[in-house]
Amino acid sequence: MRTMRFNHMELSFAPGTLTKEFRADVDTFYCDVLGWNSLDTEVVGH
Repeated sequence: MRTMRFNHMELSFAPGTLTKEFRADVDTFYCDVLGWNSLDTEVVGH
């Protein structure tokens, strides 16, 4: 069986939305449910 691979996926949220609690929910969905990995990356100073 072939596996799907994404090199990059970016999610954007309104300022103030990405609290620790909300981030945990996002990680739970994408990491636990879909089996993906999460990585924090600074982009253009943000």
